[in-house]
Amino acid sequence: ALSIFCLCLENQGVRLAGNSYGSHIGRVEVNYYGRWGTICESGWSIYDADVICGMLNYTGYICAIRSATSTFGEGTGSVWLTNLACRSYDTTLDQCRNSNPYNINPCTHSRDAALICQDPTVMPVPYEITVLNRTTRSIKVGWQLKFIPPLIQAIDFRLNITTEGATFPSVYVTRVPVTNTSRVFNYTLPRLSFNTSYTLYIRAEGEYQWCPYNELLGKYSEPVVIATADMIPPSTLPMRLLSQNQVTEPYIGRLQVYHDGQWGNVCDDLFGADDADVACLSLNYTDGAICYANSPFPPSSAPILLDNIDCSNADRFEDCIHRGWGVHDCSLSESIGLICNPGTSVAPLVTGLRITAVAPYSITVAWDPLRDVRRYRVMYGAVGGRTQLTYVRSSTSEWTLSRLVLNQNYTINISAAITFSSYRGGNCYSYFYGEPSDSVYALTKESPPTIAISAFHVTVVNSTVVEVTWQPPSTTVGINGDLRGFKLFVDKIDGNQTIIDIPGALNRAYFVTDLEELATYLFSILMYTVGDGPLSVRLQVTMPNASYVQLFQVFGRWGDGIEVLRAYAYNTGYNVLCGSNTPNAAYEWRFANGSRIGISNSGFRAAHFVNGTAVLQIGTASVYPRRLNACDGGVYTCIGTYPDGSRSSRNFTLIYGSSQPPIGTPRLIQRSSRWVQIGWDPLDCDGGFPLSAYVVEYRTGVYYYYSYTTLGEVTRLNYTIRELSPLTSYYFRIGRKSSSSLSISYSSSLSVTTLESGPSEPRSVVVRVGFNSEVCATWVQPALPVGTIILYNLYAEVVENSVEAVDVVDLPGNTAVKSLPGSQRSGCMRLSVTGVIYHFQMSAVVIINGRRVEGALSPYSPQTTLFVPEPGN
Repeated sequence: ALSIFCLCLENQGVRLAGNSYGSHIGRVEVNYYGRWGTICESGWSIYDADVICGMLNYTGYICAIRSATSTFGEGTGSVWLTNLACRSYDTTLDQCRNSNPYNINPCTHSRDAALICQDPTVMPVPYEITVLNRTTRSIKVGWQLKFIPPLIQAIDFRLNITTEGATFPSVYVTRVPVTNTSRVFNYTLPRLSFNTSYTLYIRAEGEYQWCPYNELLGKYSEPVVIATADMIPPSTLPMRLLSQNQVTEPYIGRLQVYHDGQWGNVCDDLFGADDADVACLSLNYTDGAICYANSPFPPSSAPILLDNIDCSNADRFEDCIHRGWGVHDCSLSESIGLICNPGTSVAPLVTGLRITAVAPYSITVAWDPLRDVRRYRVMYGAVGGRTQLTYVRSSTSEWTLSRLVLNQNYTINISAAITFSSYRGGNCYSYFYGEPSDSVYALTKESPPTIAISAFHVTVVNSTVVEVTWQPPSTTVGINGDLRGFKLFVDKIDGNQTIIDIPGALNRAYFVTDLEELATYLFSILMYTVGDGPLSVRLQVTMPNASYVQLFQVFGRWGDGIEVLRAYAYNTGYNVLCGSNTPNAAYEWRFANGSRIGISNSGFRAAHFVNGTAVLQIGTASVYPRRLNACDGGVYTCIGTYPDGSRSSRNFTLIYGSSQPPIGTPRLIQRSSRWVQIGWDPLDCDGGFPLSAYVVEYRTGVYYYYSYTTLGEVTRLNYTIRELSPLTSYYFRIGRKSSSSLSISYSSSLSVTTLESGPSEPRSVVVRVGFNSEVCATWVQPALPVGTIILYNLYAEVVENSVEAVDVVDLPGNTAVKSLPGSQRSGCMRLSVTGVIYHFQMSAVVIINGRRVEGALSPYSPQTTLFVPEPGN
């Protein structure tokens, strides 16, 4: 059993002793009633270390150390504590669940615990940062450290570079040995841009022998401005691109170099984007390469002259590193080919761009047709805001941008694509976009609606009152602006017209009172924005007299039979009559789903008389032995057909459920130490309470209030609850919300216990988009792997659409996952849904007690939130 104790702390109650290496490191000692003692290493964990570092006002822990008395010595006095069992949310020792306080433990001072806290003042700040060498695409920088702190066995450096409008992922220079007594360091920053200035910051990170996963972080240096070279030296190596169309497409072909009296090919081994750029630059294509590959280019019988090319630090192709002239292990099929960037002037220019239509949420543009162009890129965005892209994959010369923001100025331009249909393969695509057209500007603005309300019903409540209900369109198409309200038209036959203004976009029902008994009215409705939209269909209603059954309501109770509140009794049944005095007018009753009610349908019975009157009879236990329930609820309609072919209908809400239909208990789909995924079954009926949202609620076994999330996607049948605690019991339940009820119907609770605590999150996750919708990530092993990592999970969750591409649908919340081997520090996944923004997260998986345990998810960051374009964009 756990004992509850209180440490009466003096002088903050804790200190680090037994060393001369700094106040942030040492043997842990605690003060108990004025006597200093130590903590036993039994059960000593990072959570204990984190609490103590926080009490000492450090920003966090680096590691908890066991068996370090050879470095920090043995303590004196009592061993006050063992098995502290602090938790991640504890802030002081008296909150930890210590199981052996007051020196009641078998430990000796040979097992005294120690720790290292995070102190940014210990590591020296890099200084004397200078540029040692530079090319057009790389910069070699050097720096110094004034000293190396004691006990540090290796140093890492983090280099952060930024340029105007962009921040790059940190560069790590890792595992620099401390035997570098000169304390002078250097590193070459690769893959930079031509003639570009950057701001550089450097931080030193020290590694202790006890802490292989966490490091002592220093402070960043003062910023230093560095720049790549602004001139490319002229190339002296003869080079060419060999192709079948050298006259019309000189920038495409098999790469060849001239050496020792002969032309020869270049092998594709280790050939990458840097090498392709340098080759094209040496061929005087100043914008570098579009792509490189070996398969789509015509074969060449020339010998291979160069292999294992490395141009990462070169400006000219002749300065690149290689194995030596003529030294290779390649076949001719491995000869590399290039498509150099010929400049945007090669592609045809779009002309005549113009605005043809403007709506509240869309803009339509047109342009002069271009012969043989089958692809365009449309760039658009709010003036002063973010630019977005969409792609037109046809020969059309008109396009509509939708889902825009109302009352916003937009700028739009279009680029045409040139195609390389004969050279598609490898990482080469068959098109390249030219110069953008002149921009056009348009302001989205409102206009009156152009569509009418179609879901419109009138229900007789009594002899002088009707209830009017309606449902606006589910999309903004045709509404043409911000919906401000509705106008209800009530026309009395042979009488006056009344127009009722119903302001507010959320209104869905209205009661019309003070109508006349036995009078006939025509009802219609419209919605308005800056102006009125078209009228809906007109519904005719004849008001009954006071003795007529105005509304037939049966309130179903689950399993308790029925209670009739108001009904028209006809012999032993309950009846609702509809009809008219018009000869030969045929009336019939229909279910809520629109199907016709026959002579006997599951306890409902409809009779049709010669005079055209129809009666709906709902049987009781003495007539039709069936109990009603809320699934029978809904709107039932009596439809009349007249001799001239015209039709009328009267809508009756016949059955109300006393409550919404219950939802079944959710089920467990999968779980980990930090999250649980649950699912539930769809409802068989809505009982007159249309489903508008699900509510997912959860709580722990300790607290009696629920946390909740509302899901507006009514077709969704699963949800993942994240950021939970390991080995904790939770209760989950599903709520059902309806737009026609303020109450929420809840399921029974599902009890789930999360798994053991897995590894901490993978660090420094950076995600980049490659070709063909392939996304690649790099990461650093978790600080706390908690065992041998067998695999990493890379999660991709759709955030939002950012383009209006063809066949792209709304998919927020959809998640894809790719499992990658635990030995890797990089990996890729291919996504089937493109043209959207994704959040990417990673977790590590280990084996604990024979079971797979997934660890914490890495946090969201700008490096893990990005737009994944459609293939080829």
